[in-house]
Amino acid sequence: MSTKTVFPGVLMLVMAGVCAARAGDLPPPAPVPGTYSVQVPLGGNGEAPPPSPSSMPPGRISDWVAYSHCDCCGPIGGDGPIRMELFVRTGPSFPIGGGFLSDRIDTGWMIQGGGRSLFFNPEHDTAVTAELSLGYMQNNGHASDTFIYPSGGFDVNGNPISIPVSVSTLNRTFGSLNLGWEWYLWGDGFSQGTRWRVGADAGIRWGTTRLDLHDFSALDPRDVFSQYQRVNKWDYGPSVSLHSDYEYSCGCCTFMAGLRLEFDDFFQNQIIFQTNNDSVVDLNLLFTLGVRY
Repeated sequence: MSTKTVFPGVLMLVMAGVCAARAGDLPPPAPVPGTYSVQVPLGGNGEAPPPSPSSMPPGRISDWVAYSHCDCCGPIGGDGPIRMELFVRTGPSFPIGGGFLSDRIDTGWMIQGGGRSLFFNPEHDTAVTAELSLGYMQNNGHASDTFIYPSGGFDVNGNPISIPVSVSTLNRTFGSLNLGWEWYLWGDGFSQGTRWRVGADAGIRWGTTRLDLHDFSALDPRDVFSQYQRVNKWDYGPSVSLHSDYEYSCGCCTFMAGLRLEFDDFFQNQIIFQTNNDSVVDLNLLFTLGVRY
């Protein structure tokens, strides 16, 4: 083998050994700003050893699974949180004014159910509310208070027939839209334990009225209360209310109970005499049960 062939090979082996030695003496590269490195001691086989039992956290269920707090998805709302309430209300309805019809019905009963959205301020002590609900009211009439009602028929001479009647029942089914405000006098909307709030709202109602009339034109007196006239009309009108509720926080839900005083004016759309004197003004005293989440 010639010298020209051996010498270059030996020179390349020497240079490779020097570079390897120098690389072992170089310090580790500096970390990139904004990052960090973790040095894990390696075992004899070059793999990371398993963590010791003393360094592992105690076993627990994830908050996302256990749902241990209400704001698992973060706050909702630009200024304060938004919450939803479901409620039922029931209580007596007192006719206190209006027209011809309101003087011929007794105290009735009302039931209502719906939902409310509460838009809290950042301090959680006041809230703007928006409410949608469905309700039903029934009033019995004065059976002995008769009046003449146009039956809609005509006699043989073409004259309209009017018959003696009295109010049997007045039934009203309606939907309501209300906007209002809540104030917390004791605690706030997210404090633990018992809270006390008051509020007011106003809105409009729209629905149907069914008026059942006793027909006194029966030939046989025994049939007086088995024959009746039935009239259906649309109704609408404003409502305002005041309410006071006690709340109790239980986990992610808040339960409430309270009283509500309502004032409404139903325009019965000329249900009897095709005039504008058929409205009924009610004062409703309602007991409320609800839950907020």
